[in-house]
Amino acid sequence: MKKYFTILLYFLLAGVVSGQVIQVNQSSGCVSANSYFSSLDSAIINSNSGDTIIVCPGIYNVDSLTVNKPLKIYGYKQGTAVVNLSVLGYYIDIDSDNVEVKNLTIITPYPTNAKAFQIRGRNITIENITIDDSFQHGFYIYASQNVTIRGVYVYEAEVAAVEIHDSSSITVEDSWILQESNYVGDSISLYNVSNSTFSNNRIYGVGASLIDYEQGNAFYINSSSTGNTITGNFIRHVDSCFTFGDASSGNLFYNNYFDCSLPCSDEQGGYNYYNISKTPGTNIVGGGNISGNYWGGKLPYEGDDTDGDGIGDTNLPYNANATLYGASNPYILNGGDWGPLIKQHETSP
Repeated sequence: MKKYFTILLYFLLAGVVSGQVIQVNQSSGCVSANSYFSSLDSAIINSNSGDTIIVCPGIYNVDSLTVNKPLKIYGYKQGTAVVNLSVLGYYIDIDSDNVEVKNLTIITPYPTNAKAFQIRGRNITIENITIDDSFQHGFYIYASQNVTIRGVYVYEAEVAAVEIHDSSSITVEDSWILQESNYVGDSISLYNVSNSTFSNNRIYGVGASLIDYEQGNAFYINSSSTGNTITGNFIRHVDSCFTFGDASSGNLFYNNYFDCSLPCSDEQGGYNYYNISKTPGTNIVGGGNISGNYWGGKLPYEGDDTDGDGIGDTNLPYNANATLYGASNPYILNGGDWGPLIKQHETSP
């Protein structure tokens, strides 16, 4: 990390990259900079477009933060720069294009505070952010394009860890979302979202028992969301892996690990896709071909792999249309998974 910042600051101070370097908390002496401020909000207010703000180790109490110009805001090292949103109902508001925020921990003393981040803009990157368990939303994104959420950790957001409205080209990848037993919301919810990718995330229920399934949806999809790709995600011990609230169509699910109480609900009349053509490559359960998804949980895929390629060949397509405990359950109304993955051995994501 120190080497990374040394190289970064060399290029900034040499003028290779435009803008000034601003350090927050000079007393820690974590970097060399053009100017210094004792508080994060003062650094943002006094910065200019294109500046880089380095947040040195410490806890920064703020009422709220508004980023309304292109900036780079970097915590010096992940886990050491903590932003405490100390007023109920306030949040970090990103209302600009070309913003990067990395390596911060966001906390609040108020349970059920509204949100950690509110985002509206284009070309925004949020990376290596940890959000504690007192927020209703981790990230609330609206009217945005080309937003990347990468390597974040969101714990027990009461409404949604990531909620997105009226946006396109959003990426959420390589992140962890944990749900506890009183969690009743969604991990990722989409409302009129298009051409976005959700990949390689870990969405886990973390109740007292390893056999319990926690409440809520891993994905909730609504408002004519289309063209989205959900792939490479491990989803375990939550109530529903994905639920459609309307007839959203044209979304693709493949190479995911689904271990939920009720695997899916796509019965609103939409047409979505649950596999790609068989492609050589290591799949999410260690097999040698990629096609559909692994379906475990309380309604697992129970067909057979007759040709040994790691993909089911019978009882197709898988659509979760089965009776559990004497009752019918939500299922995929149109189509289903024509290439369900077969686990060759126990997988520990």
